[in-house]
Amino acid sequence: MLHPHTINRVQSGLSPLRHRFASCARALLRGTVFTTLAPFAALMISTAALAQAETAHDVFERNFQQLAAAQPQYAVGAAFAIGDEAPHVVVSGNQHKNSTVHVDANAAWHIGSVTKSFTAALIMRLVAQDYLDLDAPIGGYLGAYQAEMHPDWQALTLRQLLSHTGGVPRDGSLWGFLFPPQGSPSETRVIEMQRHWNRPLKTTGQDYAYSNLGYVLAAIVVEEVMQEAWFNLVKREISEPLGLDSLGFGPPTDATDPWGHKSFLGSFSPVHPASDDADSPAWMGPAGQLRISMSDLVKWGQIHLEACQGQRPDFLSRESCTTLLTPVSADYGLGWIILPVTGHDATLVWHNGSNTKWYSLLAIIPEHDVVFAVSLNRFEESAIDAFARAMIIDLMAVL
Repeated sequence: MLHPHTINRVQSGLSPLRHRFASCARALLRGTVFTTLAPFAALMISTAALAQAETAHDVFERNFQQLAAAQPQYAVGAAFAIGDEAPHVVVSGNQHKNSTVHVDANAAWHIGSVTKSFTAALIMRLVAQDYLDLDAPIGGYLGAYQAEMHPDWQALTLRQLLSHTGGVPRDGSLWGFLFPPQGSPSETRVIEMQRHWNRPLKTTGQDYAYSNLGYVLAAIVVEEVMQEAWFNLVKREISEPLGLDSLGFGPPTDATDPWGHKSFLGSFSPVHPASDDADSPAWMGPAGQLRISMSDLVKWGQIHLEACQGQRPDFLSRESCTTLLTPVSADYGLGWIILPVTGHDATLVWHNGSNTKWYSLLAIIPEHDVVFAVSLNRFEESAIDAFARAMIIDLMAVL
């Protein structure tokens, strides 16, 4: 059993990025850890080390080159943008450690739990269209299953599910991972939830407890109300109208896309995207199974910046966007982690994710209109964490 790391808060320098995940060993068997990094804590920034002449783009290029040099056998992708400029994309490495096929700049990358920001935005769009209410008990939407649901589960709200404050277990059942049920993703989501929702919740209330299963349940509510599959709705409501053409479901599959790598006894080996263990069971999709290019991932962040400034009513109103990015618990909103950058009048809005074969992160600094994203085709949190930490420190010095 893996347990959450405690969060160290320091009085000077930058608190170490820590990876909070409390997933059971059973989930690792199927690569189902959709992680959220432990909050960056109070970001205490010292800026004296950087030259005044360096630009934000210089910061990005320098830090990427350092990251790529430290990962010579693997593929790394990143993108950066300020304001509404086109994202600047950089990639390094080959498709996998045994390949000679270079990864393309337009390649898609598996983003794990960054998917949660898409699920949350989809639900917020449906709230704006009066299909859903964030604070209504979900039992009212699940009439077909209400009789088998314990009252604790019926009383949950979408706001609780999206903010991890409903007391829902973190992951699915061991059986659901080792022997995924047969059927469509929508059908198998229900089959998995039926193993849980007939029993009382162990905890209820407003305490934060990260839950992939909560996002699966939220998607069931969406699918029951809309009578359409979650991913089809994501395409119709988000990727197609917003022009995020690279968005897809599951591991990247194009000829120049990277492959993920699985770890065994400290050694990494490539995983063909068509293999059974390339991703977690499809019923986990709404919690962390999207793929997307680095350019489109940064555009996704830019769209949130614009919406929260009242400039993208075609996506979300200012009020709806602000709801997504407002903490419900200490530092988690709806699909996003929100933290102050201590010592600066700035906020860090971010999420990360991994299915244990990839590691991706998306970060926004709204006060400076900055968005950056990064992905590595193996699970190596320390490398990506170091990149993100350096980016934040260095950007605060030049912006």
